[in-house]
Amino acid sequence: MESKPTLPSYHSILAKFEIAPPHRKSTYLLVEGKPDHQFWARNRRIGGAVKVHIQPMKGKDNIIGNEKKDILGLPELFKHYDETKEGGSESIRKRVIGIHDDDYDQIVEPGSETDPNLFSTKVPNDLEALLVNLWLKKGAPKIPIGMWMMEKKKVSPAIDVACTIGMLRVANRIGNWRLIFKATKRGQIQPWLRESVRRSNQEGWVESVLVPQLIKAQPKFLKKKISRNKVVRGYREVKERCEADTISRFALVNGHDLCKIIQVMNGDEVKHWKLEEELRLSNRWSKINKKTRKHFELFNRIDEWSKQNNSKIFKWQ
Repeated sequence: MESKPTLPSYHSILAKFEIAPPHRKSTYLLVEGKPDHQFWARNRRIGGAVKVHIQPMKGKDNIIGNEKKDILGLPELFKHYDETKEGGSESIRKRVIGIHDDDYDQIVEPGSETDPNLFSTKVPNDLEALLVNLWLKKGAPKIPIGMWMMEKKKVSPAIDVACTIGMLRVANRIGNWRLIFKATKRGQIQPWLRESVRRSNQEGWVESVLVPQLIKAQPKFLKKKISRNKVVRGYREVKERCEADTISRFALVNGHDLCKIIQVMNGDEVKHWKLEEELRLSNRWSKINKKTRKHFELFNRIDEWSKQNNSKIFKWQ
């Protein structure tokens, strides 16, 4: 008796399509999770001959693949069709794409090649950073969020602080230090982040406040492996590189950091999760004109893909 073939991880797009093959009159857009789904689903094209499906994939690896973790992504899906389906992957490449956060890949791995059907938020580091950048490109219109008003003067100082923390995040990836930046609880603002933001107007705050506070927040086994001097040195090296290469500040900004920093700098008048949600769900983005889109590599690449495949998938196209 023949054994049934073992399917890849359920969250793999290959597994999903093995279970329910893609419909020929549908376009599939893979995104990392539910927050990304909010933005892309709200702005997808509706009512056309081709239906646009937005599929949350529970993580970046399930989109781009991760060989070290044995996780299959879009490249493996196309390879599977090339090897097993008549006509190969040509037809499915016209219907399936993935969009994911850059997560500093453009800085850490500048020469790496990606599949043409994979789209990064690059140049901005992630979706939230992209949306703040988009808001600025549209003239920074005032946006009411509850009783708080989002305006340029309340956001610009936070961007500078987020850039600095972003350099530390890049140094962490390059050095493979495995420092933990995330909050332990969902929706929480990390104590090290709050204290560092509160004292960010002090001279030399990165070396005297930010780095010590970040290290203090690490588990004991990490504290033993990493020294303040090593982290400061790594930060300075990244800072010099970013300045020499004139790297965009939004390539450094972690959008979740930014929204938390905005909350702290504005006396907690706005909640960071509410700010993120407002940015993702704003009706303004459904009408992004070509003049604004030309400033964003992601939108330009998607527009080019849509043109090549005669498949308009967003309301602004």
